[in-house]
Amino acid sequence: TAAVEITHHFVKAMQSKGLRGAVTFTSSPAGFMPAPFSAMYAATKAYLTTFAQSLAPEVLCDGIDVSVVHPSPVASRFYEKTHALDALAFFKSTATGPESIASILL
Repeated sequence: TAAVEITHHFVKAMQSKGLRGAVTFTSSPAGFMPAPFSAMYAATKAYLTTFAQSLAPEVLCDGIDVSVVHPSPVASRFYEKTHALDALAFFKSTATGPESIASILL
C-alpha cells in the first residue's frame, strides 16, 4: 500500500540522518471486528495496525516512535453510501469531528 512505501521512504531518511521522531498511522476499530459490506476496508485497517505494531520495535532503537490511532467514528461523509445497518447507525450517532481527533493527537 502507499502507506508502507511512504513509511519506508521517510523512516529510511530519518535513520540515515540520525533523526529522532514519530510515525503515526490512522486506522480504525473496523480492523478488529467483522465489517459486513466493508471487508476490504476492515482488512486494510487490520493490515495497517499490524504493520505499525511490527515496525515499532524495529525502529525504537533509532529513536523513532510508531503509533497507530483508531479514532472511530469520525463525523464525515464516510457513512453516506453505506448499508442501512443498526450498528452503523449507532456508530454514526456517536461520531466525533475530525478537528477534535487532530487536537488530541497534537
